[in-house]
Amino acid sequence: MRRSVGTLLLVGSALAVACQRPEARPSRGEGPPVPRGPAAAPAASPSGAAPVAPAPPQPESLRAAPTGPGIAPAPPQPESLRAAPDPAPQASDDDAAAILERATRAYARVRSLQAEFVQHVRVPLLGQEKTSRGRLFVQRPDRLRMEFTDPAGDLLVADGQSLWLYTPSTDREQVIRQPLGAGGPTVDVSQALLDRPQERFVATLIGRETVAGRPAYVLSLVPKRPSSYRLLRVWIDAEDYLVRRFEAREENDTERRVELRALVVNPALPASLFRFVPPVGTRVVTP
Repeated sequence: MRRSVGTLLLVGSALAVACQRPEARPSRGEGPPVPRGPAAAPAASPSGAAPVAPAPPQPESLRAAPTGPGIAPAPPQPESLRAAPDPAPQASDDDAAAILERATRAYARVRSLQAEFVQHVRVPLLGQEKTSRGRLFVQRPDRLRMEFTDPAGDLLVADGQSLWLYTPSTDREQVIRQPLGAGGPTVDVSQALLDRPQERFVATLIGRETVAGRPAYVLSLVPKRPSSYRLLRVWIDAEDYLVRRFEAREENDTERRVELRALVVNPALPASLFRFVPPVGTRVVTP
């Protein structure tokens, strides 16, 4: 059950570089600062001619790779926790704080959400990797539905009082039920990740990447207090400031990556989406 709850906290946002202790944090990568105001005008040239402004640097994603005799094409960058984003100049903790503040404000306007999700889990201890897909529906603050299309039929529902997990792909006769509320799991991902982030994390902007065709800031979040995760990374959309991807590495080196696609904000969702009735013949287990 711990693994399924961990999945909930990852989805939707969705939030990295190596998550070390604060005193041993990696050096800051370079990333684009959040615009703070108009740039100063360039000084006039000694000849009196109007200065020519330098062309802005071309994004990494648009630069052509070098070609020619003897030059081998660069291998594609792997999408994993070890893959570094394109560095962007003059990144600072202040930039990360500004981005998190904008993300917090963006999620404050979210009442409901639906998206397609892709989740990848890698468990080195068991030598296993698994990718799952499905649809996500969220009605804040305490209702959630994850319909898995792969593995087909698996379902997770939070109805405001309980979290229900039914995975016929592994056990058709069992339903897991866990109470929500004090001491139980949270299903409001934005609350879990963006509630007072400056108090809970040491945040660093480490670069930019493209997620599902959209530009995104890449931030590392180092927990200030002991956590079950030792590495966190979040991709925040550079236009609407919603989380598009989240990665985490647990203490046992299990890696999880969740990406949200086709995201729709504030759709009208029927209440029936968040009701769950255990199938006939199943037994309900409460951990």
